[in-house]
Amino acid sequence: FTGSGAAGSPYQVAADVIVAPEPNGLEETPNGLLVAPSSDSGNQLSIGGDGRLFVPPDPPLSVGCGLKGDGTSGAPLAANPARGSDPWASHWGCDATQYSTLRCDPNTGLLWTPPEHYSASDYLYQEHMNPSIASQGTTGGWVALKPGGVAAFVQMAIPANFLGNQCRDWGYETHVHASIDITANSTATFELGYILQVNGATVGPRPIEAVYTAYGASRRERYAGSVSHAFYRIPAGTARQVVFFPAVNVTAGSIAINSWNSEFTMHTQTRD
Repeated sequence: FTGSGAAGSPYQVAADVIVAPEPNGLEETPNGLLVAPSSDSGNQLSIGGDGRLFVPPDPPLSVGCGLKGDGTSGAPLAANPARGSDPWASHWGCDATQYSTLRCDPNTGLLWTPPEHYSASDYLYQEHMNPSIASQGTTGGWVALKPGGVAAFVQMAIPANFLGNQCRDWGYETHVHASIDITANSTATFELGYILQVNGATVGPRPIEAVYTAYGASRRERYAGSVSHAFYRIPAGTARQVVFFPAVNVTAGSIAINSWNSEFTMHTQTRD
């Protein structure tokens, strides 16, 4: 305590300032007390242009694809569907919580839907008898035809992960329609059809038409018919090759194959 109280010697009180030991944001220095902002990462407290404490506002949020808004009360973050809002019940009579396919992976935090389905179809037309087979005697069972010494066939080869399918099991359906011009001698009995091969393994014959009782006279006829083959639940990443060989089983006499036309269709699709 100093001074006399006179105009030239006012009373003055001087004392040491003690800063509490617990964290309180103040720092004692030789020049006085200072506010001590934390040096921790992310702290935005600073001294404003007027020399006072200042916390700058957060910058606007950056949003990625599929989101809108800036996180404020006036524009909260929200999903941004191209067609806006649409009630589930306007389209579906089932329970959304059970049947909607949009889900969240708890391990990654990522939204997901099931992988896309894929489907494809193809068509092939083939005339096999070039040249024709002038005489085919008894065969002792089913044999594939070889006009000009080369095996006749139609095939579809589906590569692994066809059309980008990496996830789903898939299946296929095949259909072959034949139109066959046959000249048979008077004693001929025979069967017409295809021998099916899948991935290089022979599955067996698929008969279409047959003459089990000889005509008793030479005659020329056109026969027509179809065979089918299908397989399902093939794992993703598995290729498949399906081949149909025009084939006959001549049990008596002989026949000439004047023409044999095949129309081959295949439909493939992924499964659930």
